[in-house]
Amino acid sequence: MDDPVLPFILVAFPIAFTAIWSLVLFICSVVGGWHRLASTYSTDREPASSEWASWQRGRIGLVEMKSTLWIATAEEGLYLKTGPAFVFRFMHPPLLIPWNKVTDIKDVNQLFFSGTALVVDGVTIVLPRDLIEEAKSRIER
Repeated sequence: MDDPVLPFILVAFPIAFTAIWSLVLFICSVVGGWHRLASTYSTDREPASSEWASWQRGRIGLVEMKSTLWIATAEEGLYLKTGPAFVFRFMHPPLLIPWNKVTDIKDVNQLFFSGTALVVDGVTIVLPRDLIEEAKSRIER
């Protein structure tokens, strides 16, 4: 007698896992503020003259991004994307935030992370201090 449970699990598990993972990414995008930033600053362009600093840590709103941020600074602004794309990109399109849209900047010290906090459209973005240090001169206050 064939047991139909194993084939069902083999089909249902990947579908359920994908649905739950997509829901988690959606919630993180909305709660953190990435969704709000993407409505204005979403981009398909890559930075012309900068290289990506990959596997970076940061915080977007209330959401910690541990080793999932790709960051590039360029003349035109701050580029942010999540990666690897196939795992974290859902509801997190790449962003290009022009420097003149940064309304506040300050250094922050957290328990295990020191960084620079940028405020863009009411969303606080905390990024590694060394990556933002060179870009501070481009930010108009």
